[in-house]
Order: sequence, then C-alpha cells, then structure tokens
Amino acid sequence: MSRIEEKIDNNLRKGPAGFGMLVAMFVLVFLVGAGAGIFGGIFWGKKIANKNNAKSETANSGEVKGETNTNKSKTPVTDGSSVQEYTVKAGETLFTIGLKFNLPWTKIAEYNGLSEDSVIKQGQVLKIPADGTTGAASSESKTFDINTSQSNQIQSQVDAGSLAWYLDPILVAKDQVPPTFSINKDDQFSLKSKSFTEGIAIVEVIHGTKIYQIKLIQPVKKGENGIWVCESVSAA
Repeated sequence: MSRIEEKIDNNLRKGPAGFGMLVAMFVLVFLVGAGAGIFGGIFWGKKIANKNNAKSETANSGEVKGETNTNKSKTPVTDGSSVQEYTVKAGETLFTIGLKFNLPWTKIAEYNGLSEDSVIKQGQVLKIPADGTTGAASSESKTFDINTSQSNQIQSQVDAGSLAWYLDPILVAKDQVPPTFSINKDDQFSLKSKSFTEGIAIVEVIHGTKIYQIKLIQPVKKGENGIWVCESVSAA
C-alpha cells in the first residue's frame, strides 16, 4: 500500500474528523492545481501576446532580419555627358549643323523642341545628342573632289552669262550626285537651306524609302552670283 493510500485509510478510521481532513486535503490539492493552471495561462498568454506585438512592429517598420527591403524608389540620375552644347554661328541652320555633327537635323530639332519651321539665330545654344561627333563618317556617305581650277573656269562662264543653272543648288545636285547610292534625277529633290553668308546649301533627296542630304558649297565666291558645287552626300 502506498503512503497516500495509507493516509486516506488512517483518516477514514478516525471517523468524521478524519473524513473532514481528507476532504480538506483534496480541496487544497485542487486549488493549488487550479491556481497553477490559471497563473500559468496568464503568464504564457502575456508571453505570446508580447511576441506577436514584436512581430507586428517589425513588419510595420519594413525591416526583416536577414532580408533586404528592395521596395524602395530610386532617384533617376541625369548623365550630363548625354548631350553636348553648340552655339549657332551666323547663317547656320538645323540642316547644316546636322551635317557638321553627322546627325539628322530632325534629331537635333527633337532634342531642342524645335520643328522644321523653327528659325534658329546666331548665338543660340543648342543641345546636340552625344552620338553626334564632328567628322564621323556615315555608313552611307560620299565626299566629292572639288577641282578649284575647273570651278574658277565655270564661274567665269557664269559671270559671262552662260551656264546659269550652276546658280541653282537643286539643278547642280541633280547633275552631280546621280548615280551615287542609286540616286537618279527623277527622285524628289528639295532645297532645305541656303546661306549666302557661309556659301552653304542643303538639298534633300528622297530615293525610295531613304532620304539623303546633299551639301553644296560656293567654292569661288559667295552670294547670289556664286556657283554651287556638291561637296558631300549622306544618308539622313
């Protein structure tokens, strides 16, 4: 017989008093166990609540240990070298500047918020895209050899009243450019710019789906009476 059973048996033998002590003992054991359960529940409940609050605060702060918060906005960086500035000289146009930097004039116009009808002035500062480089050759470009002696002879004839068509950049372009790049006289030629100050003219020609720019210069004298000759042609 175990000690607990012996105590129960002894208390029962003592009669009503022993039975009362036995009941009191059971009540005490019950209360101690219940109290431990209640206080234990409160303790663990608080611990779990504190843990959940800590998780909630961590989640709200956007920081998780061992992970990097990548949901951050990035400030765009402007590369100052993406464009260069160019100051317009007297008599220059978008077309002549485009030829100088081997860029389509439309691209320069787009960078500066200009249209085909826009007039640029001497001293105006333009933004030139970084892919425009002075002296770079186009994939389709050709430079013509200009014979100074022959140019002087033609100028003399024009001054004498003959060969007047040399005073028209479009007629000269039609005569001297074909058959370069398969361009022919029946293609659409149009004058885009002409400066007697610089002695430069730009003629545009549409050949099929391609557009070419022809640069003409006045090699002998500048002005209304100076002859024109083709200096170069390149794909726009």
